[in-house]
Amino acid sequence: PVADQHRLNDEILAEVAEAANETLAALPNARQIRVAFRTEKLTDAGDLKSEVRAVVSFGDQEEIDPDAQLSGGQQTSLELATDRAVATVLRRRHGGTRLPEFVMLDEAFTGHDPETKEAVREVLQRMAADSQVLVIDHGLGFRETFDRVVTVTPGFLGSAIN
Repeated sequence: PVADQHRLNDEILAEVAEAANETLAALPNARQIRVAFRTEKLTDAGDLKSEVRAVVSFGDQEEIDPDAQLSGGQQTSLELATDRAVATVLRRRHGGTRLPEFVMLDEAFTGHDPETKEAVREVLQRMAADSQVLVIDHGLGFRETFDRVVTVTPGFLGSAIN
């Protein structure tokens, strides 16, 4: 049973990586980024534990530190692709149900060039077909993408419905 669970976990992680890499390929600033997931065994106070670690490659560089070697926009693209992949695999493995029902993204458009911002907008629209998507962003350039926009200013919370 333990070996079967490990095999299932590896299968799910491979599915998540495949789905994330499909999204990365669609984002202009992230086309050279690939992600895989590896389960590592750790010892913590004598207990053997497992931890899932993302392994990120860029072009011909096999294992990079995304915090040090990717731009802020590329890191955002990697996070968006991974979030979307997890939601896609959960939905697929749970019979097409809407899991998760709610996705929250902070600064999804930050650090991107105009072409990548448009690609991110398209990814978010596809995500919104299956989940409620909350995007926190300081820019207003993509308000028309969303059904409801809430504007927060110091001392006032206003709402505008598109």
